[in-house]
Amino acid sequence: MPDFGDRRTMACTPADLKRWLGELCGCDPGMTASERASGAQPGSVGAATIEAEGVTLTLRWRVLAPRQIALLRIAQLELEFSYPSAEAKGARAWIERFDRHTQRR
Repeated sequence: MPDFGDRRTMACTPADLKRWLGELCGCDPGMTASERASGAQPGSVGAATIEAEGVTLTLRWRVLAPRQIALLRIAQLELEFSYPSAEAKGARAWIERFDRHTQRR
């Protein structure tokens, strides 16, 4: 699987992200979002901190304008992971599992 680094654009909403995090780490991630409409309007920002397998990861995102292809509109988030440098190896392993978990089938 390619390494996408710690920043990526994902085709999802903040609600999708919360569901995926819950599925992957078996928790209800504490998420904060800007007050604009449900936090899903373009320009809205949010964050979540999760503890997974001894690693603390902070996720920050910004809602982008939907990508439009003909009549199809696809939600987009710009997502960034951050973590202490001492936990980089464990964090990268968790991010790789997150990437696999969020692949569409």
